Amino acid sequence: MLARRLFLAAVLALVACGDDEPKRPVYSTVDPSAAGLSGQPGCLLPPPPYSGDCKVGAEQFAIACADCHGPDGKAQNGWAITEVDPPPPKPHDLTDTAYVGDLEDEYLMRVIACGGLAVGKSAYMTSWVSAMSEDQLRGLVCYVRELSGT
Repeated sequence: MLARRLFLAAVLALVACGDDEPKRPVYSTVDPSAAGLSGQPGCLLPPPPYSGDCKVGAEQFAIACADCHGPDGKAQNGWAITEVDPPPPKPHDLTDTAYVGDLEDEYLMRVIACGGLAVGKSAYMTSWVSAMSEDQLRGLVCYVRELSGT
């Protein structure tokens, strides 16, 4: 009887300790078949809301996006990749109010987080979901809205 009580006490002590690492939140899965990519695995988006801190987005844009989309988002920074044939398509002008204004925040989050293929666009638009935090991804959605005035 004493051994049983000691065993239960040890089990309860271990359960109560838990681990100190933060738990990763559960994300909703993007359905790749919705983008016509039934053979591709899904990409995990952070839960809504999809827009965040524009200042954080501006910082991330300068680091991760400006090389292709231009420092001002106009994609007119001498875009030319000559190492591949055919060359990749020119990125969209993110200051184009008509174009960006028609896009939902969820679409912007999907293309930023999951890459161009997730929305039927170029594979040269990389996926950032594993390289950026939720706050950074949300900040980019806000910053793209800011660039376009939408």
